[in-house]
Amino acid sequence: MLEVVVLTFLIAFATWFVIQRKRRLSFFKEIGIPGPPPSFISGNLSDLIRKGSAAAIQEWLDKYGDYVGFYNGAFPVLIVKDPELIKKIQIKDFGNFHSRGVSSGFARVHPINKQNLVNTPGDRWKEMRSLLTPAFTTSNMKKMAGLMDDCTNEFLEVLKKLHSEHRVFEARELFQRLTADVIVRSAFGMKS
Repeated sequence: MLEVVVLTFLIAFATWFVIQRKRRLSFFKEIGIPGPPPSFISGNLSDLIRKGSAAAIQEWLDKYGDYVGFYNGAFPVLIVKDPELIKKIQIKDFGNFHSRGVSSGFARVHPINKQNLVNTPGDRWKEMRSLLTPAFTTSNMKKMAGLMDDCTNEFLEVLKKLHSEHRVFEARELFQRLTADVIVRSAFGMKS
């Protein structure tokens, strides 16, 4: 008798799992978003691993157009290439697109990354955005672009000097210095 109950439970669970998985893997098809057909087990992970994520996504964008839906396992992922649609999502309708999950496992578990504006959910996101928005007005961005341009030109001069002297250098260290210089000049208006 116990075997029958266990077997019935297993069959019911397997049926439920298959129905849920098929429903989840047909999400993009149901709403009319093009994309590669997912496998039942791994979604599109096998293509992402085999071809490399950048190459696979570029291939899908070339094949399916300005946006493509694929599955990271059973989780739907939407990639948008159309600049106007990106602008609409990131600026005009951003309030509808917060709390969309994070793309890296590190960001999910690291406390600093959980506080990043992009990864912050709900009301906390709205609060952070209202605090940060005044700093990113068009006029402020134009000022910062000039500062970043100055930093980049100085960085290029350093690279040219190192190249002319045939010196080997650690690229990471130089880029860290460039990043720090841009942040200090943008935030405090002074050279580091």
